[in-house]
Amino acid sequence: MPVQLFLMCPAGSGLFMRKAFPDPESASYSLPFHTRARQDHDPDRLRDAVHPARRQLTPAAIVAAERRWHGRCCCCGRPPAAGDLPRTLASISRIRAARALSLIGHPALLVPGAVVQGGSVREAPAPILLVATSVAILLALIVVGYSLVQVRAGHWSHIDASLPQERSQLNLFVATLLFATAAVLWSLGQPPAIAIGLALGGALVMFAHLLRRWLKVSLHAGFAAFSTLLLWPSYPGMLFLLLLAAGVAWSRLVLLRHTLHEVALGLLAGVAAGLAFNVLAG
Repeated sequence: MPVQLFLMCPAGSGLFMRKAFPDPESASYSLPFHTRARQDHDPDRLRDAVHPARRQLTPAAIVAAERRWHGRCCCCGRPPAAGDLPRTLASISRIRAARALSLIGHPALLVPGAVVQGGSVREAPAPILLVATSVAILLALIVVGYSLVQVRAGHWSHIDASLPQERSQLNLFVATLLFATAAVLWSLGQPPAIAIGLALGGALVMFAHLLRRWLKVSLHAGFAAFSTLLLWPSYPGMLFLLLLAAGVAWSRLVLLRHTLHEVALGLLAGVAAGLAFNVLAG
């Protein structure tokens, strides 16, 4: 496979792309990354074209092929300029940082940790803390396992469930799982705070699902905000998770998973769920 190299166009938010070792039939062309991503409402549809190139893109490779760029940006029509090289490298650094923050702030990792810390802050008895932590970890593993099964069965294109139909299936599965687990724990006489937290998490997912026709609400941002308020009244812990939530929100924008409105709505929904938890659970 030929190596694909990219230069980003900051003026038109497009990409100039050329294969460094093209075959006779290939030709250089430009790819309107941001524009097509938003029109399709699915940035991950370009994953196969864009992400492999970013992994292979190195300063040495760009410099070696720097004089072979052709074409014009589809968004603004300008040809590649010398200043595009440092901008591209800086963009790659931002993308790598955004991916790391998005992974650290993934709900499957963040929520169990927040449950443990929140239980410690509230001085919950050890048996209750063990139940809450075990349930949070188990549910996270079930969701990840469900997603992996869907990908390996060929039903989904990626574990992120970025396509609208995939997101719909995942949201319904997660919401049902959270509501059902909350009902079971409530019926077994477990502490109400655990069931309330699970039910509010399910409500957060269902909120995003109900708005799917108009917005792709950021559940990464939502659960980051929700987790922050689980640590009340530990101000140092809340400050740390607040900064992490801001980083997660930034990462979802940089990775083009969501628009600013979708991230903001996710944060507001998470804050609402967190406030409701503190009022209901005490």
